[in-house]
Amino acid sequence: PQIPLRRVLLDVKRFVAKRHSEVVFLFVHKADLWSSEGSIAPLEEDDQHHDRIPGQTVHEAVSSVLGDFLATYPKLSEAVPDVAHEQPENPTVQELVSAGARVLYFWEGQQVLCTSIAECRETPGWQKQAGVPLAFGPPMAPGERQQIENTERGRRIVEPMCLARSSGGTESTSPMETVGRLQTFEQDPLATFRAHRPSCFPEAAAAPALRAPTVLHEADAFLKRTKHL
Repeated sequence: PQIPLRRVLLDVKRFVAKRHSEVVFLFVHKADLWSSEGSIAPLEEDDQHHDRIPGQTVHEAVSSVLGDFLATYPKLSEAVPDVAHEQPENPTVQELVSAGARVLYFWEGQQVLCTSIAECRETPGWQKQAGVPLAFGPPMAPGERQQIENTERGRRIVEPMCLARSSGGTESTSPMETVGRLQTFEQDPLATFRAHRPSCFPEAAAAPALRAPTVLHEADAFLKRTKHL
C-alpha cells in the first residue's frame, strides 16, 4: 500500500522531537512509475515553472511539517559562524544540534538549502537554470560558486552537499552479489563515485577526498520495483 508523505514526515518529526541530540538525513527522489496508479506531473511542472524551484511541491510539504528542524541556509550559517573560519558545508553534529538544524534534507541527491523560489532568491549562490532538476541549480565544485557569485550582501555561500549512492555500482538481481559489491564499495567508495558520478556533482570536477565536503557517500541496499515485477 502507498504511504502518504505527510505520515512519514510526522514520524520523522516525532523522532527528532523526542531525541534532542539526534540528526536525521532525509533523502527524497521522484518515484519510478511503471503503471497508471500514480503521477509525478506536479513535480514535472515544478521543473518547468519559472516561479517555482524543482521539487517545490515536495519542499513545501516537508517544510510544513519539519520546518523548525530543517538545516536550510540560515540555520547552517548559524551552526558554523563566519568567525569560526570553518566550512559551513561540514558542520559537526554538535553544531547542527545547537543551531536546531537537525534534519538535513536532500532532493534528487542535492541538499535543499531553500524550500521556495522566494527563499532561494534571498539565498547567496542560488541559481535557476532551465533543464536542471536540482533545487539549488547546476552543481558546482567546492569553492567555484564562491568565485563567480556576487556576494555584495556580505553573506557566505554554502555549497549544497551531494549524495553519492552506491547503487550505481552495487545494484544486482542477486542478493549475494549485491552484498559482495557493497563490500567492494566499502573498500573504495571513490571508485564507484568516479564510475557512476551523481548528477548533483559537476562532471569535470575532481572528486573530493573521503569525509570532505561536498560529497556524502551512501552504501544502500533495498528492494526496487521494475517493469517485470
